[in-house]
Amino acid sequence: MIRFDYIHDPKPLWLQRLAAVRVPIGFRSAALTVYAAFAIVFGSWGTEAYRLHRTIAAEARYQQDYQRSRAELAHSKVAYRRLDAMAALDARLYRVLRSGSDVAHQIAEIADRLPPQTWLTSISHDATGFALDGRASNWIALSRTVTELARCRLLRNPELIEARTIATGSDSGTVGYRLHLEEAAR
Repeated sequence: MIRFDYIHDPKPLWLQRLAAVRVPIGFRSAALTVYAAFAIVFGSWGTEAYRLHRTIAAEARYQQDYQRSRAELAHSKVAYRRLDAMAALDARLYRVLRSGSDVAHQIAEIADRLPPQTWLTSISHDATGFALDGRASNWIALSRTVTELARCRLLRNPELIEARTIATGSDSGTVGYRLHLEEAAR
């Protein structure tokens, strides 16, 4: 007798045929071992495929982070170079300003130390100090000039390079001189 079940759908045909297959009792343990081996292999393969997918995704994220940090590093290197150049320029500007101030103080000290009987005809600044050319009313005034310049705080070692009597008309006792002063260590 044929029965129809109107409430439930029938099982698919492949499932009906699979259910109808009966494995002999001698092969059941071997078949179960094969099925277990397939389950273990495909389960392991699925797990490894999932882990590989996660690893590739993590690698892509790390690569993006690396590229971003590399760009930021390049940007910070440019900023550091700019900052370093600005600091060097600032230090250079400070040295220039300071040297101008130092030179002005040194010239002022030279002027303050000159006795009234002496005067300068030229003054020049070189790498080691100042070269002074001038005139003195007599040899005693020149001696006093060298003595006074030896007391300078900002300059040291006055060296008389040349001295000569200038015989011109009424200034027969005038002495022309050339001195060199070294800058004091700072």
